[in-house]
Amino acid sequence: MRFTKAIPTRNRATCLVHAIRSACAQECGDFEIVISNNDSRDETEDVVRMFDDPRIRYFRTERSLSMPDHWEFVLGKARGDWVIYLCDDDALIDDCLSSLAGVIDEHPDLRVIQYANFQYIYDDGISPEGNVLEYHDPFPDGLEVVDSARQVKSVVREMLNDMPKSGNRSTACFQR
Repeated sequence: MRFTKAIPTRNRATCLVHAIRSACAQECGDFEIVISNNDSRDETEDVVRMFDDPRIRYFRTERSLSMPDHWEFVLGKARGDWVIYLCDDDALIDDCLSSLAGVIDEHPDLRVIQYANFQYIYDDGISPEGNVLEYHDPFPDGLEVVDSARQVKSVVREMLNDMPKSGNRSTACFQR
């Protein structure tokens, strides 16, 4: 199997349905969907059962796990050669896996692919933008292959400095 879409979730049944729907709608058919329920107290399991798709594998943790432990748990259930984490409040466009497969076929030495994503801002009463869907070309400047070991060393060096830290939300596919 080429891809695993790993969906860790906790008490987000209302969002989860959309994530699963987008995961099932992929044009590239060589994938599984692994959904891990982190001890939810809502209708998460009922939402998963709504989908009659043999590519879906569902697991529930025995107890509530921290987010990093839960992400490791769901990763441990993955059988695909490549893993994509799909958060329960996110979605994939229909050709996401097809695009990734093309990049992987063209660059077989890659182990991690980071790409741009859509951004949807819902009307939360706080954001002046409200209900905005932004699209970003996954590879706006073309594909750039970088030496990731050098990049990681650079980031770690910066993290060790006494500087303010910033977060970055990006989407990645990585090889197991």
